[in-house]
This record gives sequence, C-alpha cells and structure tokens, in this order.
Amino acid sequence: MQLAAPPWSKEASTRQRVVPIVAAVVLVAAVVYGLMPFTFAGRVECSGALFGSRAAPDTQAGAIIGSPDDACADTGGRRRVNAIVVAVAALAVGLGGAFLPSDEQVEPKT
Repeated sequence: MQLAAPPWSKEASTRQRVVPIVAAVVLVAAVVYGLMPFTFAGRVECSGALFGSRAAPDTQAGAIIGSPDDACADTGGRRRVNAIVVAVAALAVGLGGAFLPSDEQVEPKT
C-alpha cells in the first residue's frame, strides 16, 4: 500500500491541495465567530465569547430577566463550544483530506 503524497508535493492531487485550504478557511471562520461581539435577546450587547462574554456597561436594568452578565456568559459559552466543535471538525477533515489517499490503489492479482 502506498501512502498519499503530501499536499505540498507535485504528485498531490487537486483534492489533496484544496481540502486543507477549505478546512483552514473554516477554522479561521470558527475563531472569528468566537471573537465577534454578539447581541443577546435583541437588546443586550455582549463582548466576544473568547473574551469572556460580558454585557456592555451601558446595559439598562430590566432589559432582560436576570443578570445580563450571566445571560451573556451562558450564550457566550454555547458560542465557544460551537466554535470549538467546528474547529476540531475542520482540522480532522483538513488532515484527512491532505494525507489520506484520494484514489484507491488497485493492485493486480497474481
């Protein structure tokens, strides 16, 4: 059984070159998703999930039921988990697409 050519070699197939690039783009998008600020319940501005998801200091009392900081932290935690799952999946697909053989090797029967 032959191993696949690394994606940076001349023998690599188009699939072996494109899949890692697409996976890298998805990985960057997952990190950006975790860094972007978001709005909770249409009223509370929260900082990015990777920055701790704190409510904006000018949030009015009574904008939501409960503490705005707790609501931002809960929603930010879910955003962080989503970003991590997508990043791990992108890494797995990128490495698999880069280093697994893309064409089935058929050996002649003797």
